[in-house]
Amino acid sequence: MLIGTSAVYLDGRRDTYVFSEPPEYAEGFVLGAGMTTRGIQVIDHRGTAFFGLLHRGGYALYGGLLGQVKRGASILELYGKKVMSADPGLWDHHPRLMEDTFEFFLLRRGRLDSRASVLKKWVIQPQDVRWYLQGREQESNIPERLKWLALSDVRGFLKYFPDTQEAEVTITGLTHPFVERVKVELK
Repeated sequence: MLIGTSAVYLDGRRDTYVFSEPPEYAEGFVLGAGMTTRGIQVIDHRGTAFFGLLHRGGYALYGGLLGQVKRGASILELYGKKVMSADPGLWDHHPRLMEDTFEFFLLRRGRLDSRASVLKKWVIQPQDVRWYLQGREQESNIPERLKWLALSDVRGFLKYFPDTQEAEVTITGLTHPFVERVKVELK
């Protein structure tokens, strides 16, 4: 992420999977960011339990560049990632329902630099995510028996206001509004 390149890792090994004509960034969509030229996917389901009888536990991480602002010799970027955990099971893994965490990172780099500096980080906990069922986007009370169908649509957006030298990060898909401004001087 700090270098701004993409990669896919499956069960501890780098995968050579290439998406056909991927965009540079995901325009806010965290889950889709892993399929861009500046995205990452790390999927590891090698976990076992109960003497190996239960298997395929682990996690999946998807993330990448959500938006950027180029101004002068500087680039301001917003990255996001989603982490989903799974417990091992008898035949396959069991996702931990409605326990996904999201992280957002505001970065600054020079136009000629490959490395960036992290200016601010935000961690969104599962209880702050607005979960819903398909076709019932306005409802938030999901019965226990239907939690395996729960969806989320967490997105991150970046704006820059040169007159006040502030970056504005907006995160949608939460139980409460999230908009935060960060003082950033772009040269």
